[in-house]
Amino acid sequence: MAWRETAFAQSGALYILRPEFQRQVEFRQQDIRTEMPAEAFPLVLCRNLVLTYFAEELQRQVIQRIVEHIVPGGFLVVGKHETLPEGMGGLLPHQPDLGVYRSLEPAEQGSR
Repeated sequence: MAWRETAFAQSGALYILRPEFQRQVEFRQQDIRTEMPAEAFPLVLCRNLVLTYFAEELQRQVIQRIVEHIVPGGFLVVGKHETLPEGMGGLLPHQPDLGVYRSLEPAEQGSR
């Protein structure tokens, strides 16, 4: 995979994000059940939390708020064994077998 070699350096069995990409990553600690950041993101990684431990109604609420904070055409990545609640809007499967979904562009939203 060319993107893996571009973005990651292999260290034994692990892949480590290269420093030039690390500078663009921001980690935050927030309770996503009650608050969301003000800005939108091109990529949201949400693995092994919302879809594993939250009740279905809370899953729907949190995922919908996350979708609202992804830039159009941006990506949501969940665990590859996790599935989005039935009927979630605003996302298209990009690589669903890997848990990758793409946020709808404005033109796509009108046709859905």
